[in-house]
Amino acid sequence: MQQNFVKLVLDNGGSIQPLFLDFKYTNGTGIFNPSVYYDKILDKLLVNIRHCQYTLYHAEKCKFDSQWGPLSYLNPENDMTLTTTNYLSELDRNTLQTQKVLKIDTSKLDVKPIWEFVGLEDVRLVRWNNTLYATGVRRDTTPHGQGRMELSGIELTNDSAKEFSRFRIASTGDDNSYCEKNWMPIEEMPFHYMKWCNPSEIVKVDLETNKTKSTFMGTYTYFYKDFRGGSQVIRLNDNYSFACVHTVNLFRSEIGAKNAVYRHCFIFWDNDWGKPVIIGPQYKKFKEAKGLVDLKTAFPLMKKEDFPKIIKSLSDPEKRKTLGEISRKYVEDNTGATALIVEELDKMMEAYYSKKRNKIFVGKSAKNSTFVAKIRM
Repeated sequence: MQQNFVKLVLDNGGSIQPLFLDFKYTNGTGIFNPSVYYDKILDKLLVNIRHCQYTLYHAEKCKFDSQWGPLSYLNPENDMTLTTTNYLSELDRNTLQTQKVLKIDTSKLDVKPIWEFVGLEDVRLVRWNNTLYATGVRRDTTPHGQGRMELSGIELTNDSAKEFSRFRIASTGDDNSYCEKNWMPIEEMPFHYMKWCNPSEIVKVDLETNKTKSTFMGTYTYFYKDFRGGSQVIRLNDNYSFACVHTVNLFRSEIGAKNAVYRHCFIFWDNDWGKPVIIGPQYKKFKEAKGLVDLKTAFPLMKKEDFPKIIKSLSDPEKRKTLGEISRKYVEDNTGATALIVEELDKMMEAYYSKKRNKIFVGKSAKNSTFVAKIRM
């Protein structure tokens, strides 16, 4: 199976093109998180490129750590904030090169930031009800960095990109969560987002009441990674929608400093917003994945030619429902493993230490004099 998407593109006649912003915009600091969007109204392939005035240093394989560890943010000396600026451009459909670059002018609605993460982060482009929006998370409106998704209306001309409206989106429920981010706008459903991927949760934003309510909640499917939002949710065909998402593994390096590995993948949803369980060939070391494959409710994709066959086999809604119920029962029947392991470890430790209690230990001190101790462990 081909698990490298870049190689898959190249092997099938595609090309990979880097995205650049001129030095005059960035002073050499970082650009990342591009959002590519085909705007049917303008008939243009648009891209939003995020600039943040720091350079991210990462010591690959942790061989050359900095004093802060393998992962470091290198800021200009005169500005230690993480300030985001967004740039809109059209992509040439043949070369995928950026055309005229336009900084999104937010000056009409900007207020003085009161936290160190400044600006609209992780922007996705989407057009709802004939309005082009940039939607992402903003964390500079409270002194402790509370994050909320925002919806910014963009007026785009040949010479400018200006924010003309800004709406801060309340979270679901009592709106008391700390940080809401990575919601994915669903292109064909105005003001709806895929808030979570597993279980899939769709929320609807009411711009008049400033209320956000959950309109769909799917069932959890066991997977050993946590899927986080990435692109827009786009209609693929009559049967499926899809999105590009990311997974992250946060861990500590050998010196105890923060490190992380990010990966990307695609998720497909059917028209009932259920997720077919399709996994790669390297699953046999994971008990739950192997169990689902044995039950024929998960489908290992051994080579790319098998993908259309698997998708076709899952086109029947009743079959998907039956497979989902079998998977759910399997997961429920196999929960509680951690508690059982801890219970057995407690028994083993109690048995081990009970033999050590009230024993006499004879040894040597640092000055080579013999000592005797009666220890109650």
